[in-house]
Amino acid sequence: LIAYLQREKPETTSEIHRFNAIHIFLKNASFAFVILAIAEAVLFIYHHFAWTYLLVSVAAALSSFISARQAVRFKRWFFSANFEAVIAKGLDSSDLVTKRSPSVGALETGSDETNLSK
Repeated sequence: LIAYLQREKPETTSEIHRFNAIHIFLKNASFAFVILAIAEAVLFIYHHFAWTYLLVSVAAALSSFISARQAVRFKRWFFSANFEAVIAKGLDSSDLVTKRSPSVGALETGSDETNLSK
């Protein structure tokens, strides 16, 4: 569907791809926050329970959870926008299938007999 929309309505596709880019960004940010939370938790234990490390660890874990939820929301918006744009365009199933011409080098009947005798 994305390829069809890109061919038919490129201006709409760029707006739809923005949702996917934000989804990827938030997913990666969530992973980075998880790593930070784990590192700060280890530092909390290593430095004999210094509370600043615990606060940073909890804040990073909370940030990871929030960004993961937002990433899922943008992913849903991405797929919803794809389907809405296709429906708004009035998709016909024949539009999705590209018609191919017959192969150029095909032999016609009668010509292969002359080629075989040579």
